[in-house]
Amino acid sequence: MGQQSQQKQIIFQSIANASLPVLSKFDARCLSNLAYANAIVGSAPVFAEGGTLFDRIAGASIPILQKFEPQEISNMVWSFEKVRSSNPSLFEKVAEHIVS
Repeated sequence: MGQQSQQKQIIFQSIANASLPVLSKFDARCLSNLAYANAIVGSAPVFAEGGTLFDRIAGASIPILQKFEPQEISNMVWSFEKVRSSNPSLFEKVAEHIVS
């Protein structure tokens, strides 16, 4: 990994660490944007306890999925795929939301 890539990872890990305590306050747009920004640079931050930022985004998103606009859902699903983060619970809820 090059120095510039390592610096990006450090920056995005810092953002993830800072967002963790307030993630429950994020609305649909913020959750989608956080996932999208990380995916664009190929970042999937992992926390000390082993969970990932994308796991936490999924957990925060599922209860408010009905508040997501179509573009926000699209960006979030794309983001999970881009960083190869699987979350069957989120994907199942997204599918249910789309067909309802």
